[in-house]
Amino acid sequence: MQIFGKHRFDDVEPDMEADVKLERGDLMAMAFAMATYLFPIVVGFYAFFALLTWIMFY
Repeated sequence: MQIFGKHRFDDVEPDMEADVKLERGDLMAMAFAMATYLFPIVVGFYAFFALLTWIMFY
């Protein structure tokens, strides 16, 4: 193994049998994170179409 060479991680083998188990509250946390991430995007779409409507029909 060369520390700074081309084949740095050749001796590391992936664990293809990794199984992720969700704990209590993980799904709610992911839903909350997605909602807080998407909220400004949804508001932005609403504001864009509101502005477009205001420009067209004013």
